[in-house]
Amino acid sequence: MTMALAGNEPFNYTFMKQLLIILFTFITGIVHAQKSNISSLTYSITVLPKTGEFKIVLEFTATNVTTTAIQLPKQFGSFTNAFRYVSIQKGKNIESASVSGTDSSVIILKHRPQQSLSFVYTLKNALKDSLPGKEPAYSIIIKPGYFNIPGHVLFAYPKKDSALAANVKINWVNYPKGWSNINSFGNNYAVQTLPNIPMPLFVSSIWCGGDFRVYPFTVNQKPVYFAVRGKWKFTDADMQRMIQKTIVAQRSFWNDFNINQYTVTLMPFLTESEYSYSYQGTGLTNSFTTWATNNQQTSPASLTYLYNHELMHHWIGNMIENEHPEELQYWFSEGFTDYFTWRNMLESNFITEEQYNRSFDSVLTVHYSDSLNTTSNNSIKEAFWTNDRIQKLPYNRGRIFAYYLDALLKKQTHGQINLKKIMVEMLQLCRTQKKKFDSKLLIDLVKQFTNYDISELIEKYITNGRFISLDEWNTVLPNGFSYKEVSLFSIGFTTDKGGLALNATITELDEHSNAALAGFKVGDKLKGYSLTYNPSKEGEITVQRGDEQITIKFFPAKKAKLIQLN
Repeated sequence: MTMALAGNEPFNYTFMKQLLIILFTFITGIVHAQKSNISSLTYSITVLPKTGEFKIVLEFTATNVTTTAIQLPKQFGSFTNAFRYVSIQKGKNIESASVSGTDSSVIILKHRPQQSLSFVYTLKNALKDSLPGKEPAYSIIIKPGYFNIPGHVLFAYPKKDSALAANVKINWVNYPKGWSNINSFGNNYAVQTLPNIPMPLFVSSIWCGGDFRVYPFTVNQKPVYFAVRGKWKFTDADMQRMIQKTIVAQRSFWNDFNINQYTVTLMPFLTESEYSYSYQGTGLTNSFTTWATNNQQTSPASLTYLYNHELMHHWIGNMIENEHPEELQYWFSEGFTDYFTWRNMLESNFITEEQYNRSFDSVLTVHYSDSLNTTSNNSIKEAFWTNDRIQKLPYNRGRIFAYYLDALLKKQTHGQINLKKIMVEMLQLCRTQKKKFDSKLLIDLVKQFTNYDISELIEKYITNGRFISLDEWNTVLPNGFSYKEVSLFSIGFTTDKGGLALNATITELDEHSNAALAGFKVGDKLKGYSLTYNPSKEGEITVQRGDEQITIKFFPAKKAKLIQLN
């Protein structure tokens, strides 16, 4: 249809009104169609702590099909085959429910088209002990006094929605009185509504309740919740202060206070002995969840680095997401995170400048003392998940390169541009233009701000893994570095288990090592140890020798000359 308005012709208001009604109806239909494409998922969850179970009813409306594939809880971290802890019932308007022939974690529902369906399943506790050890920490934990479950192994959902957004509603049915209820999306809700949430973000979450003690506070008027359970050698208030200070410092660093709500959880591991010390944590949607041994070795100070490093991942690795294959970018997502973690801890007065420099020296020591650390970036990608020594390499290589690049940018611009400014600009690009990180993004931004091309530097130091030489260091920081004699960590012996491990037996002893001088002998069986892998800090190992248990103190070190800060 063509419509023209001549200069003196009367305006046809009736025609335009009809046209507007048609357009409005058409546009409304489009909007309605778009909205109808978003699935609505309702979860009604009943906690049954005495039997160690969750009974979950998932309700949704089928599309114009006769079968729907349901993805059961599958895995998270080292906890795999979570569907083995799921039992299913048919539910409402479902003709049959059967396991997929190609994937045991997928259930095929048969039903009539466009039916309101309910899929019922029971989630069973997977933890045999009272507390998790290091390996099963990410599992399904439903105990008489508490529960702790990652969303990856809690929620079933229509497989077609796995990469889409959905309107999600959670009803907590007959929730135990007096129990806390805290998760990635809020605190103490009987009903939670999450409109238009991407399913990957919904599933990547933590869900806790029971005897968790929950402490709310605000950062720039946005709520943060610290949830902790178990007995510790420090007060909850001490840990809360450290977490609050960390969050404030990091959001200030990025000038980013747009996080509407955040949850941090802490619960204990099983402690093998008074000497053991272990912790782990993972960042999830609007949350960070942590486990640690609750003995004398664990304190807010000992967990400061963990929280500062992992919370920094909200921006580096999450908001600034790695391009695939992501292992090729680990030098950035882990190494740059480590660099800014330590810079932020220094600028926030968590540590002194001496501690900051000592930490960087220790990274230089580890990095330059092993030729394995010149492994190419492609080789790191191939071996990252199978080689323990390779796994730490991107952290150290990236942190060292970030230090070098920061100094280079300041020198090239007479202090006007630093690496932090590049990172803040990168964050904005990733937010507004949906960019992902690869080395080209960093190269382009540096060139934009400084007109300096760093592509050759990335090729040499990252792609090919070459060490930065003393002359190259002193080019960007004159007289900043020199060769010094350093102590390298070395226990001075090998065991039948390859290294330090409970009940390992010493099979070989370096006669010139500190361990030999301290009195260790071949045949000693390790019964306990307290070592920080710091060669300048005295450690101790308890060994069984015949019928006698002996505790030996020594410095686990050997000498070498390596590049260090002046």
